[in-house]
Amino acid sequence: MYRNYGSNPTDRFLPEDWDKFLVKYLYPSFTPTVGLFVAGSVGYGVVKYLQNEELKGQK
Repeated sequence: MYRNYGSNPTDRFLPEDWDKFLVKYLYPSFTPTVGLFVAGSVGYGVVKYLQNEELKGQK
């Protein structure tokens, strides 16, 4: 049965087998994905900012 996540480090939100699976397979691919998303978002924001500045300069 699931236990509540407490202050004791041995308490787990998920069963230990699931936790090991997630740490082994999900986390390594999740981190680069988040990094790419942040980099893409920043790049998109910079492009849109520069486009807006260009439009202001034309007026």
